Amino acid sequence: LRERIERLRQAGYGRWEVANLAGLSYLGDGRDLDLAAGWPLYVLNRLAAEALRALGFSSVTCSPEDGRDNLAALLPALGPTARVIVYQDTPLAISAVCAFASAGTCTGKRDECPAGTMQLESRRGDRLIVINDHCQSIVLNHAPLCWSRHVDELVGMGARRLRAEFAWRGYTPATVAGLWERLRRGEPIDQTHEANWKRGLSPTAAATEP
Repeated sequence: LRERIERLRQAGYGRWEVANLAGLSYLGDGRDLDLAAGWPLYVLNRLAAEALRALGFSSVTCSPEDGRDNLAALLPALGPTARVIVYQDTPLAISAVCAFASAGTCTGKRDECPAGTMQLESRRGDRLIVINDHCQSIVLNHAPLCWSRHVDELVGMGARRLRAEFAWRGYTPATVAGLWERLRRGEPIDQTHEANWKRGLSPTAAATEP
């Protein structure tokens, strides 16, 4: 990994996104780079954003677990350094344990594993998807996170950089192009969810959510 990073740097790649603080150790002091903080580096308040900027990040990504009210207070303070995700398959869990082994479909051979995806449903009706990623188990909600209906509202709050991520699922180029156009127009997209947009992170609201 270090060799690959160094080759890219030597080739002139100067803009990098870091998903965890350990990633900084792969980039030296990073003074010659434009560093973006990925969403796993939770930014739910101004202090978190300031701490990341002090580490050399030029932009931060608001947490997809955040809600409308907190974003309304946070975005004006962060200005153009904030990135807001409006579409994403947010991993609920990433495990080094193979979920497919319990289903009897694990061959134990990483390069020959035929396992693809598995559908799960909890006792309370939560539907999940487990994806095999080179013997890692990636757990997703059955529906992607989507805030397309709130694009205008986010812009009104002060958001200047909106992001859509098309990872983990088998998105075709045509599907991505279609979703991108609808996101830009702020159209509602079926079979998606809004996570904590309405209820925020309040334990009381979460407990009473139907």
